[in-house]
Amino acid sequence: MPDSTPQPVAASRLALPGWADRRRDHRVRPPADIALDVADPVPPGAALGFALQHLAVQAVYLLLPLVLARALALGPGETVALLSLTLVGMAVTAALHLLPRGPVGSGYALSCIPSPVSLGAHLTAAGLGLGMAQAGPAILVAALIGLGLVLLLPGLLRLMPVEVAGVVSFSLGLSLLPRVAELGLGTEEGMAEEGFLLAALGLIVLLSVLRWRLAPFALLLGGGIGTVLGLVLWPPGEVALAEVAAQPLLALPVPRLPDFAAFDWGLVLPFLVAGLCLIPGVLGNALVLQREGNALWVKPDPGPLQRSLIAAMLGMAATATLGAMTATTSSGGVGLAVATRVLARAVIWLNCALLLLLACSPWLLAQMLLLPAPVAAALLLHITCFILASGAQQIASRVLDRRRTACVGLGLAAALLALLAPDRLATVLPEALLGPVTLGFLVSMGVHLLTLPLVQQRERATITLDAEANREIERFVERASGGFGLRRATADATAHAAIEVAEILAVRGVTRIEAEMRHADGRLVLLLRYRGAKLPLPARTPRVEDLTGGAMAQEGFAMWLAAREADSCAVRAQGEDAVLELVFSE
Repeated sequence: MPDSTPQPVAASRLALPGWADRRRDHRVRPPADIALDVADPVPPGAALGFALQHLAVQAVYLLLPLVLARALALGPGETVALLSLTLVGMAVTAALHLLPRGPVGSGYALSCIPSPVSLGAHLTAAGLGLGMAQAGPAILVAALIGLGLVLLLPGLLRLMPVEVAGVVSFSLGLSLLPRVAELGLGTEEGMAEEGFLLAALGLIVLLSVLRWRLAPFALLLGGGIGTVLGLVLWPPGEVALAEVAAQPLLALPVPRLPDFAAFDWGLVLPFLVAGLCLIPGVLGNALVLQREGNALWVKPDPGPLQRSLIAAMLGMAATATLGAMTATTSSGGVGLAVATRVLARAVIWLNCALLLLLACSPWLLAQMLLLPAPVAAALLLHITCFILASGAQQIASRVLDRRRTACVGLGLAAALLALLAPDRLATVLPEALLGPVTLGFLVSMGVHLLTLPLVQQRERATITLDAEANREIERFVERASGGFGLRRATADATAHAAIEVAEILAVRGVTRIEAEMRHADGRLVLLLRYRGAKLPLPARTPRVEDLTGGAMAQEGFAMWLAAREADSCAVRAQGEDAVLELVFSE
């Protein structure tokens, strides 16, 4: 296994941002139980088997572009073309995440699926009568705006708390329920198809809860069995079979380039919301692989996570250019990698090749057009259940005080209004805002941002750096922590950081510091202001030799000790003063 310890960074005329320079990434040591680490070569036969397992997970989510094709009223050939381009978009987005060099991609083994969150925005565009090419310019602009926000606001995720992300997920689940009803309820077959829908759904649930090795593929197995039985009960007509047979066995996908003549600024907002709502999932999936692949993991390594967000936004732009449905990282694929302990990039590279090969076979993709409506409804309902449950879990993961209850309740109420009374809302809102996901997010996020300043708590103190400084710092932190209701671990980490910094400054000859603690919405900021030069940033690769080195090396090591439990550390000059900012999460 090659040594992944970051090497000393050579001086360069073009300095890269910290997150873009991979040599600054945290040191990695693969855990002992990892079967294949991220950079390990994989035997071809094993790689094919693992890649096919990822393809099986992805296959279920191809139902989402089918739902979109139905909303767009596409014919068989156009539906197959959308499926083909979506597969290409999934491969391109995954490749951006896999890149092992440069400022894009974490290099982790992240496979991709059509984005459930973005489906809401795509359905909004479909409701306005806009096809993929007509919606493409708005998606492209939204992706570029999202990229700019990711680059300019590294702490972007902190602006969107987990309960708002939960409102988005739950609103998306609600918006899919009418699609389930269209597919499986109220057809001319009456109770026969509805009963088959329930039977197919029951089979999927049963296979997923059984304790057996194939439980992760219950959706695929249940859908396959249901499809076979459904085709026996309701054989496809000659017209449907002829449409499938008419598709060529091999053909290169033809991109649906953006139609800039149809650009609509009003449609940018729904896709920007969808792009921003990709962030929690992308970060969560990358963080799981980061933690699972490093025995030395203590806290998140921000470099790979930031590069993952850039890959996500560039992937969104790429799919917009292709005319494909937006793709995102797959939680199911991450779960499969963790379960098999195979984190090798080579597996996902091969998976991307399989996606591209499948995209070049319209005849194979056209078989999905024969999927019986009750089975499609059962599959979509099962996916919807997980989306709803995920949203509920995100909402319930925080203690909902009155302010957060208002954020969640008003956001969900707005989503329901958009779903139940779109005509009434159309009299006061632009059409592009009428999607449940978009409106639910805007209301929930708006309430959060408007009320956040009202709950921010502050505590200040002036501390003299003498023999009693450590005791004064502890008393200050205890007083603030009691008023803020902080967890003991957060209070201890904050006191430790302040004491370490105070000792560095005392050695410099600083006699007094102005300390301030700010707390709002689970985020604690410690500010230390003093007269003098800025402190160095924490050493990225602290060494024992630093303790006997020069003043800069010693201070870098001490700053690492001070900031090792903080989420972020920043230093800045303000006139003759300097300010150190440490951020902790509750």
